[in-house]
Amino acid sequence: MKQLARKSEDANRQAAGLKQSLNRNIRQVQAVLGRGGSGPIGQLSYALDQANQDIDRLSVNLHNTKKAAEEFARHLESLN
Repeated sequence: MKQLARKSEDANRQAAGLKQSLNRNIRQVQAVLGRGGSGPIGQLSYALDQANQDIDRLSVNLHNTKKAAEEFARHLESLN
């Protein structure tokens, strides 16, 4: 359980780095292409925004997994 908590924390750090990189790329795309509209540029902007939201959800899930693993590990230790 402790290993799962550590792996969740590591994955969450990686997700934070990915989000930072994605945000940087989104800003670059928007600076060059604008936000678009209903065409391909708008679709790209929408897809990038969706990816950003997916990373946010992943981060929340990883945090919850870490928390649950730590709580379960404490519970197992209390049984000993």
